[in-house]
Amino acid sequence: MTELENEIADNFIRRKVSYANMIDIRNLVQRFFESEANMPLLHERPICNESYRSVWSRINEKVMRHRMATNSGVFEIGEYKENLIFAYFGTNSTLLYKQ
Repeated sequence: MTELENEIADNFIRRKVSYANMIDIRNLVQRFFESEANMPLLHERPICNESYRSVWSRINEKVMRHRMATNSGVFEIGEYKENLIFAYFGTNSTLLYKQ
């Protein structure tokens, strides 16, 4: 399972993305949904099946930890507010895809 988690997470981590402005964020969201639409069904299961929620949580945490490290300070609003924004993106992207 760890191998699958890393494979899915690395698919997102290897993409160069930016949260520097709304155009970058819009492009990031578009890339997320395009990549999800084209992923193997095996990769979709951890995202959409509630039985695998803990698996997706670990994948999401790894990806968002990377994003926070590579985009830290981009919002220029302070660490705690920035953490809330990254948490919002991490949680809501998945919920929208499930729907």
